[in-house]
Amino acid sequence: MAFNYLGQFGGETTGGELFTAMEARSEGSVSSENSIINLLDINGFVMDGSLSMTFGYSTHIWDEKKAKELADHFIGSLKDIINHCIEQGRKHFTPSDFPFAAVTQSFLDNISDPSSIEAIYGLSPLQEGLLFHAVASPDSDQYCTQTSWTYKGEIDVNALKEAWNGIFYSHPIFRTAFAWEETDTPFR
Repeated sequence: MAFNYLGQFGGETTGGELFTAMEARSEGSVSSENSIINLLDINGFVMDGSLSMTFGYSTHIWDEKKAKELADHFIGSLKDIINHCIEQGRKHFTPSDFPFAAVTQSFLDNISDPSSIEAIYGLSPLQEGLLFHAVASPDSDQYCTQTSWTYKGEIDVNALKEAWNGIFYSHPIFRTAFAWEETDTPFR
């Protein structure tokens, strides 16, 4: 059996390109005179945002009815996975969702509120150092910087809150948390 995901196509070429995608053909992309080397060939690709799957099979092993049953079961299973993933109030991750961090599935499964996660990254060397010192000496003010101002006149507290909330929601770095317990490598 061979399973190939050929990638995503469409929208990236303009007229006059050397190679362009061809229109899908119902009779398949392989000549009927070409022998199939696998008992079953499944090829998938995304074209202009739609997933397409082709099933090729050896007519010496499979008849058309059995091949269609297999394809229908495959499509049904794929729909079940999609429905599970888009279920309201449910958010699930896999390590492939976070290419910039070497997270494990068990780490992701233990996140108590997955809806709060936008991204996961490894720490920079500076962040690793800051975390190390914060954990080693939690009462230290070694990296604490404080600034204070004296305002003259009235302060519009609601406008100040609104401005800080705008900054908070516009810049993910202000919503960053660090995870280091129960992991081999710390993450942010």
